[in-house]
Amino acid sequence: LVLPPAYTATAVFVPESPNHSPMPAGLAGLVGQLGLPIDLDAARSPRFYADVLKSRALHEHVLLARYPDARGGAAGADSASLLDILGVRGSDESTRLERGVKKLGTKIGTQVNTQTSMVKLSVELRYPTLAAAVAARLLAGLGAFNSQTRQSQGRAQRQFVERRIREGGDELRDAESQLRSFRERSRSWQESPLLTSQEGQLRRQ
Repeated sequence: LVLPPAYTATAVFVPESPNHSPMPAGLAGLVGQLGLPIDLDAARSPRFYADVLKSRALHEHVLLARYPDARGGAAGADSASLLDILGVRGSDESTRLERGVKKLGTKIGTQVNTQTSMVKLSVELRYPTLAAAVAARLLAGLGAFNSQTRQSQGRAQRQFVERRIREGGDELRDAESQLRSFRERSRSWQESPLLTSQEGQLRRQ
């Protein structure tokens, strides 16, 4: 009788979990030898996505976005930012945004089921349509982040592999030149244990 009603919008999703590496096996092995981690399980885990949903950057984006203003009671009313709808006050916009992030954080909850890898998002607000719209905005922001992150990772990985292949080619040609020069200087290297050892080291290199 005293507190205003609150409505909770919920959404459940399962993060993408590929069963195989997108790289060919030979290239994946090469990347591993070159020192580039290709195991992205940590960045694909349900906990990771839950943390993104609670991140400040995503909350700021949601707060500044505009939604139908349900405070007027009429469907399709003029839009307003979530910051305004929540009635966040402050001496300046940065202060308002800071306070808005803290307030929105209390309205958003995430749960991770480690057995099923399912992530549950809940948004509790005074207006049901607003709660649903904010939940949808959070999921859309998560999707955009996921797409951009995957593209950035793929681009960085490709650039790293291409650079290491070029460097590896240069190193290989240099090692071949050293081995060829050694054999030309030491025609009878097979007869000397020391020269045989040196030749073996150059060949392995």
